[in-house]
Amino acid sequence: MFFLSKRDDVRSTNFIIKLSLIDPDMKSFRKNLDQFSGRFLIIWAVVTIVVSILDYIIPAWGTKKFGGSKRGVLGSMIGLLFGLFLFPPFGIIIGPFVGAVLGEITGGKDNKAALKAGLGSFVGFLLGTLMKLIVSGMMAWYFIAEIIKTVA
Repeated sequence: MFFLSKRDDVRSTNFIIKLSLIDPDMKSFRKNLDQFSGRFLIIWAVVTIVVSILDYIIPAWGTKKFGGSKRGVLGSMIGLLFGLFLFPPFGIIIGPFVGAVLGEITGGKDNKAALKAGLGSFVGFLLGTLMKLIVSGMMAWYFIAEIIKTVA
């Protein structure tokens, strides 16, 4: 029996090779490990990095778009970090909202304007999630299409 280490999870090639040794039906993957070109993989790596960075920036952008001040934007970003580490997984949703609202209130804005900025942060979170979902779906599409080509 083969055991998979955490280090091998990162190196998908080693992971696939170990799986192919366990299950003979996976041998086609071992033979066709170079199905995706280097250029294709680099493009998707860049897309993944950009989407990951934008996912942290978009809630702050949403706060600004909905009338938030610099304090609201800063509060949204701080709330995102606190929520991410202190209250996962729900903190990443609630943290930017609470941070934007608190940032606006400490900046002297009334509750209505502060809640509007918090709503902008939540809308930004939803847009970031939608963006990640679209990119993940596209990656899954390419992967499944290659599996079908390999098996067929």
